[in-house]
Amino acid sequence: MPRSLTISLPADRASDLVEDLSALDGILSLSRQRQASVVPPGDVVTVDVLDAAISETFALLSAYGAGTDEGVSVTSNEPTAVVSASSSSALARDPASASFEEVEATLERESSMGPNKLAAMVAAGVIAAVGVGTNSVHLVIGAMVIAPGFEPFLKVALRVAGRGRSFGRGLYDMGAGWGAFLGGAFVGVLLLRLVGVPAESTSGGYLAPGVLLTYWRELTASATIVAVVAGAAGTILVIASRAVLTAGVMVALSLVPGATLLGMGVIAGDMGLAVDGAVRWAHDAAIVTATAAAVFALYRRTRRRGLGGLRHAG
Repeated sequence: MPRSLTISLPADRASDLVEDLSALDGILSLSRQRQASVVPPGDVVTVDVLDAAISETFALLSAYGAGTDEGVSVTSNEPTAVVSASSSSALARDPASASFEEVEATLERESSMGPNKLAAMVAAGVIAAVGVGTNSVHLVIGAMVIAPGFEPFLKVALRVAGRGRSFGRGLYDMGAGWGAFLGGAFVGVLLLRLVGVPAESTSGGYLAPGVLLTYWRELTASATIVAVVAGAAGTILVIASRAVLTAGVMVALSLVPGATLLGMGVIAGDMGLAVDGAVRWAHDAAIVTATAAAVFALYRRTRRRGLGGLRHAG
């Protein structure tokens, strides 16, 4: 999918930028507005570029100070539709993938644990605990979809792969989000007890008593295979600018059940259950992070291969 980039930069550098952008393949349109930017002050250059050329374009913008110079600002958008008779063939073949700058921006937005996302994690924890405690698998799946707990792992993985600005922030978002989920699981267990349903007995529901608890306590080779594949799939979805679909990846993983069993075990005083839950969560968390880092590293290498010689500004 093509991108529309709006670049604000000092007027004395805009002419060189326009010249360099004009020399790139994959440019659909290019315009310049003199003295149109107030913050930062300077000219505004707008360029529509094919996805196939987005990495080379961002590499060029980096040479002009994007991301390091306070006088240079870049905003990226995906247009709803692009109609260009001269580029119709290229548009039809244009892939849908994000640059590393866009992946980083997506993860900054999707993984940051503000009040709303923390509240969603708490709610997911409550629902998951009730689901496991009453043998209602649809509730556990609902909690997996609600919990925005996948992207923080990718944020850490991006930094491990050599990109990203904040390794510490990724760890904070991971800890805060899953800590909130664990708190919600505690609340869910206590609510079940309050209404006379001891969650640790896992009775009732439409499945055999304890079947969900037993299933998620076991760590098998198939669980490892699924974690690797799901971690890679989720990373690819983010690269393909389809982060909204990572809720499906959470359903394939055992992060939510593992954290839920940990909470249930702590409340019930069953350290064996708590340890099994912690191990299951840590198993998937570690595999997802490592797999995502490998996918990001491979994608970074592939993107770099497409970059030609760039004339640096200055």
